[in-house]
Amino acid sequence: MVAKTLLKRNPTKYGILFDIFRRSSDESEVLFNRLKEHIGNKQDKLGSLLDIGAGDGTITQLLMPYFDKVVAIDRRNSHVYALSAVGIEAHRSIWENFSHNEMFDVILASHVLYYFKENHCLEECKRIQYLLKPEGSAFIVFNSHHGEYADMMNHFYPILHGGRHPFSSTINLEDRLLGTGVDCLKEQLTFRTRFQNETHFLTLCEFFLGCETEDLESIRAGLLDYYHGVIKPTGQGRERYFDVKLDFIEIKKR
Repeated sequence: MVAKTLLKRNPTKYGILFDIFRRSSDESEVLFNRLKEHIGNKQDKLGSLLDIGAGDGTITQLLMPYFDKVVAIDRRNSHVYALSAVGIEAHRSIWENFSHNEMFDVILASHVLYYFKENHCLEECKRIQYLLKPEGSAFIVFNSHHGEYADMMNHFYPILHGGRHPFSSTINLEDRLLGTGVDCLKEQLTFRTRFQNETHFLTLCEFFLGCETEDLESIRAGLLDYYHGVIKPTGQGRERYFDVKLDFIEIKKR
């Protein structure tokens, strides 16, 4: 059983695997294109953007030209440095400890809900809503509970993490938010992750499952069966891929 996720056990390796994942998928492009739909064809820039858990700034930098001001937070020093290097106001922090005296027109929180303290998800989403300007929108992005990626995680993640569900904090999130009076609307996006070979797949499984290579040994055969039996060939040599579904929730200020 994995006592801690890879992010806590070996954050440097987690960052490297995150970079490999980014290069292996078109998630950033899919998210940016959807957010650009919200921005529209406005000639004037929008006021301000807050990117929570901005990572290396891939999406943040794509959005920069559309805003007068961009603020980002991330827990890793290297990411804060990378964000600051391109003129983003970057803060090294986790969301729960972050405070700011400004309100924002747009807030993006992509794949951060999994890291909130247990049972604090609704509370933190409401705090995100609080920091919106009137008529502002927050976009909350997390892995859907449906599709090939979710099926893989639901099968293998509990084996490595003492039976814990991989996405427990986001179950029925839209209904839970609506039940507490938060105005929100959910849609689903899909992006593709490609695997060049078995090694590439198993390496990214360390990132997906939050573990080290040695932790995979007990489930290696099952993962390879999944790779060959479920993940689709691309038609380009030995490459395979699966489609990852994202839940994309827009939270309104009003």
